Amino acid sequence: MKSSKINPMALNIVFTLSAKLTIGCWLLVGLFCTAGFAVTPLALQDETATAAEPAAEPAAEPAAGGEPGGEADSTSEVLVGVISQAEEVEGVVPEIVLRSWELHPYKVLVWICQSGSPRLNAIEDSLEHEILRQAELIDPSGWLVYVQSAPPLWRNKLLRSIDKPDELKGIENAPQLKNADKLMVVCLEDQEGQINFQVREFDIQTQQWGAMVNRNTAQITSMHQNVFQAITKAFMPIARVDRVTEDGGVIMRARAVDACVKAAQGNDGEWVLESNSNSPVWIRPDDRFLPVIRRVDRKGNLAKLEAVDFTFLTIDKKEESAEQNESSYILNCSIHSYHRAPLSGRTSRRAQKLALVIRPPETSTELKLVSRDDDQKALAGYEIWSRRPGMTRDEKSEYLGNTDWRGILEIPPHATDGLRLIYVKRGNRALKKLPIIPGLYSHLKSTVPNDETRLYAQGIISGFQNEILNLVAQRQVYEVEIDAALENKDYDQASELLQKYAALTSPQDVKARMADEEIRLKAQTVDQRELGSISGMFGILREALSARIGESTESDLRKRLQTAKQLEAASQ
Repeated sequence: MKSSKINPMALNIVFTLSAKLTIGCWLLVGLFCTAGFAVTPLALQDETATAAEPAAEPAAEPAAGGEPGGEADSTSEVLVGVISQAEEVEGVVPEIVLRSWELHPYKVLVWICQSGSPRLNAIEDSLEHEILRQAELIDPSGWLVYVQSAPPLWRNKLLRSIDKPDELKGIENAPQLKNADKLMVVCLEDQEGQINFQVREFDIQTQQWGAMVNRNTAQITSMHQNVFQAITKAFMPIARVDRVTEDGGVIMRARAVDACVKAAQGNDGEWVLESNSNSPVWIRPDDRFLPVIRRVDRKGNLAKLEAVDFTFLTIDKKEESAEQNESSYILNCSIHSYHRAPLSGRTSRRAQKLALVIRPPETSTELKLVSRDDDQKALAGYEIWSRRPGMTRDEKSEYLGNTDWRGILEIPPHATDGLRLIYVKRGNRALKKLPIIPGLYSHLKSTVPNDETRLYAQGIISGFQNEILNLVAQRQVYEVEIDAALENKDYDQASELLQKYAALTSPQDVKARMADEEIRLKAQTVDQRELGSISGMFGILREALSARIGESTESDLRKRLQTAKQLEAASQ
């Protein structure tokens, strides 16, 4: 974003009144709307009084700059009145008026789930307030953060199964998330004097869980800051795929990137607005994206979500748009995928291609390889190699190890790059390429062709190669010895050597046995790739055999011996 100069008075207005006036306007407009962003569980929970109390705080806190008991100016009085009326009408915060994609801030709801220990009960209110305060300090315009205790219906489930997304199905239908973009779940447990907390994001539009961020602390004073840092780490900005280029790349635009600004003083002493690169909303050059295809029906309702497996996008170039009224930044990205052209195909208004930023956690992922058949047999002994995006051919791949008897190998995080390009090899052949961000998922499973037949064929080919080399060497030795005997006119020795030469295995016999083995090996598999590999190996071997061993060599030697004997007899 290009920086623009502002005066000190405008700077003061930006920091003191922008958040208050903006949310005040949204709330006033919401009085005339029929739908809203639910932040209280009034509609679902029986404990109405308990759930309603924290619901009012998230709406009021951002408007007041995160400071409870602040200056009661006319704007705050209007907000209090609006919130009171909103609570009387279904207990909701009004839906925000739509803006352009690049200027539309994220609406983030934070749920605090704590185990109920006395110490956690005592600090929960201050934690909610501190999250709001720091969220507005780091970026008052790129996201709107609301904090509340998790509804009783979900609190215990989240505490028990935050690391098991399959057990949290249906959370996207919670009424509190009706107009939210992001749900940040903060789970707190007090164990043996130490507070352990886990933070994980649920993106509501794509219904994708992000990577888990685990932290722990023994100091209450540092817990608030640690929790907020975990929230910023777990936050996943989102981008929209505009088009797929002819060379296989993609053009994307990031949400809220133009709303992510801050005031700074330039070298000339003038105050300017510039991009807020410290915000979790900001897109960084080393960010990696997980593409998700969102399909809707004719009425605009969600019909299907397709997270493209083993596919990630990396930023090649981040440039300013040259067009007017367009986003300040356009993302040119490359695709790394197991699939061929995963984002190509006919465009449709009902299919929206989105991409979530995945900022890798410092944890590993267990990769399990199984055979691509009905048995799903664990594949042991497969080599796993790793490369980084952008590596040249001269740079060596990193060997991670072999799969164990369960077909599993742990993929550790990379020291400098979150994305690993995993290559599965066996023998001298690469079987599969799997882009992986270690830590995004705790377990991954991939099917790989069971190439036992190909490996057995490779062993057969090696045996034939050794046999051919040995046969070539023996034939050449005999040919040299026969030539020497003919030159010395030792025809008896030449005849004896020629008989031994003729007793060697003939090229026709080798070719016949090779043909039999090829037919037998092909009968053991139906995989077209394996069949092609077997045919190719035997074809190369036949060419080598024909080139090294001439079929007419024995007859030529016999003719030379017979001619030499006739000449000798004629001379006598």
